[in-house]
Amino acid sequence: MGLILQKIIANIFLSPFLIILLIIPLFFIKKYKKHYIFILSIFIYIFSIEPTKDFVIKPLESKYPTITKKTELDNIDIYVVLGSGINDYAPLNFNTNGTPTRAALARIVESIRLYNISKKKIIFSGGIVFNGKISEAEIYKKIAIDLGVNTNDILIETKSKTTYENLKNIKEILNNYNYKKIGLITSAIHMNRAINSAKKLKLDILAFPCDYHSRYTSYNISSFIPSYDNMKYIRDAIWEYIGVIYYNLKSY
Repeated sequence: MGLILQKIIANIFLSPFLIILLIIPLFFIKKYKKHYIFILSIFIYIFSIEPTKDFVIKPLESKYPTITKKTELDNIDIYVVLGSGINDYAPLNFNTNGTPTRAALARIVESIRLYNISKKKIIFSGGIVFNGKISEAEIYKKIAIDLGVNTNDILIETKSKTTYENLKNIKEILNNYNYKKIGLITSAIHMNRAINSAKKLKLDILAFPCDYHSRYTSYNISSFIPSYDNMKYIRDAIWEYIGVIYYNLKSY
């Protein structure tokens, strides 16, 4: 229930649905209509430009910095990749189905990059969400094998539906294999919530954030041109802030 409520709130904020709701009053307002249009336009503009997007998501993305020394990989027992969705009906070449979302693909690629630097097993985590027929982890495993990871170096966790469940189920796998320290791979915007969950579970982790969306160069004129992508990233950040609050309030 909590997952569904979180999705509803995040998907309403800065979505076409919200914009439609804000436009509807124009059909009924007679007085101050111009003022309302002006305020609505300013609202949409502010939340669709790059500086606002960075202001909202950078605190999340900068919470845990990237690793700078390869020697830090020596202390890791296993890589853990958290799920971020799939399109399980999407066609894939060679008569197969199922593709990761863009965020999930970024995480998979980062895990393979680290795997090629320092060979360690990888756990892909993610179950069947809503009405799917195949788990996220199974799709991720298939992609990783196609990209050169040895099938014997891959473990999967296929029951979880939330970040906390990802890590809770992974902890059981770690105990079975006697793995202690994990390299946690997830989107930078998601890392804060993931770390909070890991701390509640008393997991020993090293963060490997990826999939950044903040701008790390100076702004130019295009940064101030409204873009729906900026609104989407802000919505994603709202989802994460709601998740952090929800996880902090919830007792496990």
